[in-house]
Amino acid sequence: MLDEKITALSATMEQVHTVTKYRQIYQAYKKESTDKAFAGEHKAEILLYEKALADLKKSYSRIPLCKSILHRNLR
Repeated sequence: MLDEKITALSATMEQVHTVTKYRQIYQAYKKESTDKAFAGEHKAEILLYEKALADLKKSYSRIPLCKSILHRNLR
């Protein structure tokens, strides 16, 4: 039971980290959506961002801070 919570918590924190890490690249991609060279160069980062964000949205209405994730899951 505790191992499952820790695993889920770790995955959520990793998703938050991924979204934070690639947010600027994704925003630039959305701003210049016709720039195929940029999209091709950053395809991996864009896909990681979109996947992590989609997974977070399944559990949260807003992207949580790591502190709030810990507080919510360790009660």
